Amino acid sequence: MGWNWRKGLTRPLPHYRPIVARHRGEPVDLSFGQQRLWFLAQFESGSVAYNVPMAWRMTGRVNSSALQRSLDRLITRHHALRTTFPADEGRPRQVVTETKSISLKVIDLRSVEYSARESELARQIREESRHPFDLGIGPLVRAALFRSTEEEQVLLLVLHHIVCDGPSIAILLDELGSFYKEFAHGIASETPEPPVQYADFAIWQRETLVQEVREAQLAYWKEELNGCPAALDLPRD
Repeated sequence: MGWNWRKGLTRPLPHYRPIVARHRGEPVDLSFGQQRLWFLAQFESGSVAYNVPMAWRMTGRVNSSALQRSLDRLITRHHALRTTFPADEGRPRQVVTETKSISLKVIDLRSVEYSARESELARQIREESRHPFDLGIGPLVRAALFRSTEEEQVLLLVLHHIVCDGPSIAILLDELGSFYKEFAHGIASETPEPPVQYADFAIWQRETLVQEVREAQLAYWKEELNGCPAALDLPRD
C-alpha cells in the first residue's frame, strides 16, 4: 500500500515493470534528479555547491600505476562516470563519452616543511575540491594523489552530484578497493558488467513515472497547496 504521512494508508502502489538494458549510446533525456541538478547548475553558473569531494589517507607505498588502472576500470565500467550533459536550445541530454580514462594528478608535498605539511595538504584538498565542473563538457570526475611521505598518501576524488549519490559512492569505493588489490598484486579476474546503466534507469523512469504516478503526485500537491499565497514575503537581508 502507498503511505501518506498525514492521511495514512492510500491506494496500492502501481506495479512497475523492471528496468532493462536499452541504452545504446545515443543521447537520452536526463532523469528527474539529474534535471533538477542541471537546472541549478545553470541558475548559478560556476557554483561548487554540488561538488562531492572524498579523501582517504593511505598508509604504505601506493602503486600509482595500479591506482590509475583501477580508476580507468571504474570509468569504463560505469557509464555515468563518463557522461556529459550538453544542451541543445536549452534542452539538456546525457551523452556517454568514449573517454575511458581519468587523469590521476600526483602532487608531491615532501618538499614542504614537515611542520607545515598537514596545513598545506588541507589547503590543496580544498582548492582541488572547489574547482567547478562544466556539465556540458566534462569530465565530471577528478582524482588526485597527495604524497606526504614515502609511506603516507592521501587520495582525493571529486565528483559532481549529477553523476553520483550516496549508494553509488559506496559501490564505487568498494570496487575501487577491489580493483586496486587485483592490479597491485597482478591478479587477473573478470568482474561481470552491470546489467543496466544509469541511462537505462533514466529511460525507465520517464516512461514509467511520467504519466499515472506523476499525475497522482501533482493532484495531491495541488490539493495540499490550494489556497496558499501566490508570493511569500521573505526577509531580504
